[in-house]
Amino acid sequence: MIIMTINEQIAEGAKLIVLTQDTDEQITVPKGVSLVLDLAGFTLRGDGVEHTILNNGTLRIIDSSIGLTGTIYNNVKSKACIFNNFGGLLVVDDATLTRGDVSYYCLHNWGENVTINHVKINISGNAAAISNGFYTPSKENPDKVFVSMVIKDADITTSGSPNACVKNDEYGVMAIMGGRYVSQSQYAVNSWNELSVTGGYFESVASKPLVCGSTPSSGGHCQLKITGGTFKGATGIMDDCSEGQTSGDYVAPVWAITAGSYNTPIEAAFLGDTMEMSLLPDGTYGVAMVPKNKWKVVKAPTGPGLWGFLCGVYTKEKVDYTAGGIELSFQSITPVALLSVAAEGGVTGYLNGNKLQLFRGGAEVSGEIKNLTVAVIGH
Repeated sequence: MIIMTINEQIAEGAKLIVLTQDTDEQITVPKGVSLVLDLAGFTLRGDGVEHTILNNGTLRIIDSSIGLTGTIYNNVKSKACIFNNFGGLLVVDDATLTRGDVSYYCLHNWGENVTINHVKINISGNAAAISNGFYTPSKENPDKVFVSMVIKDADITTSGSPNACVKNDEYGVMAIMGGRYVSQSQYAVNSWNELSVTGGYFESVASKPLVCGSTPSSGGHCQLKITGGTFKGATGIMDDCSEGQTSGDYVAPVWAITAGSYNTPIEAAFLGDTMEMSLLPDGTYGVAMVPKNKWKVVKAPTGPGLWGFLCGVYTKEKVDYTAGGIELSFQSITPVALLSVAAEGGVTGYLNGNKLQLFRGGAEVSGEIKNLTVAVIGH
C-alpha cells in the first residue's frame, strides 16, 4: 500500500485530509485550492526548514479528536506554524500552536482574512504568538494592502520576553471578540492600526495589557475601539507609543473606549471628553458617560503650589446661558481657581462658587454659547 504525503494528496485534488499519525511535513496550499485539514489529535511538525503550513489558497483547520489535542509545531527561525500569504483565506476552528524558543510568530497573516474560532498557544520566545500585518510595509507590502483577522476565542499565554500575545501590525485590521490573553513580561495586545475589542480577558503580569500607536514612517494609524472585556495590568492599562511622532503622514490615534472592566483607571486622555472611569462595587473600574454639566477629572498638575491638586475640565458644544450663571457639579473637586475659559465669540468667565458666569465685552452674555471649554484647579 502506497501512502501519499499531504502535498501529494493536495496535488491529486483532495478536499479533506485527515492526519492518521504525527507527521513531519511542510504543507503548501496553492492559490485557487480549497482544503480542510483535520489534525485528528495528531501533531504536524513541518520539515525543519520552512513554515509548517504555507497557505496561498483557502484553508480550514479542524480537530475531530475528543480531547482536541491536534497540534501544529515549528522550531525554525523566522518561520511560523501557519503563514497565511497574500490572498489567502484561513479559518482555524480548533488547534494548538507551539514552537521552540525562537524569534517568530506561531501564526502570521499577510492574507486577505483569518478567522480564529479557537486556538491554544503557550510559548516562550522573543516574538508575539499571533501577528496580523506587516513589520516593514515598504518592503513587505508595497501595494499597501490591508489584511484582516477576527479572533473569536483563543487561550494564549506567553513567557520569556515576547512582544505580546497578539500583535496587530501596520495595515492590519483586527477584531477580538473573546478569549484569554496573558503575558508574563510584556503587553498582552500590541496594535499599530485598527483594533476593536468586544470581549475577552487581557492581562500583563509585569506591564500593561495594551499598547497602541501610530507610526508615520510606515503609515500606521492606530484606531482602538473597546466595547467590552476585562483588562488587568501591573503598571497601568495602556501605553501610547505614538506620543511625540508628528512627522510625515502621521495621523493622531483615535480612541473609542466605552465599556470594559479595568483593575486600575485608564488615563483620561484615552477616554475623550464624554467618558470617565467609575469605581465599581467589586473594586474594579468601568467606563461611563460623563453626566451633563459634570466636571471631568483629568490629572494632577505638578509644580510649585499645585501638589495634590486636581484639574477639572468641562466641555459642551452648546450651552443655553441664562443670567446668573451655569451651575455645575464638580464631581469630587472643591474648586480653588479658574484656569481658563474658551468659547466662540470672545467669551470670558468667572467662577463664583459652583456657578460659572460668562461675559462678552464687559456684559453678561445671554442665549446660546458654542464650544465652551472650562478648566479649574481644585482639591
